[in-house]
Amino acid sequence: MILTRTTRSLCPVCLKEIPATIRVDHDVTMFKSCPDHGSFEALLERDPIFYLYVNGLGDGSIYDGLILNVSDSCNTFCKHCYFGVSS
Repeated sequence: MILTRTTRSLCPVCLKEIPATIRVDHDVTMFKSCPDHGSFEALLERDPIFYLYVNGLGDGSIYDGLILNVSDSCNTFCKHCYFGVSS
């Protein structure tokens, strides 16, 4: 099943707001077209089930755990992260 939705985005060249379409298929891709600079395509997410879940569009039965947003200031030593666990 392919799901499409419309949204607004920015032209990566001139930063004008332009219409865009998000397609959820085997991955999640955004397609947009600026009248001055042409068409662009961007990969938003490789896992379509995860994308649907975090956007409130899934049924919630796949990911039944904690979702953490890891930033570049993360030290990986919180109680939820296995990267900082020493053996």
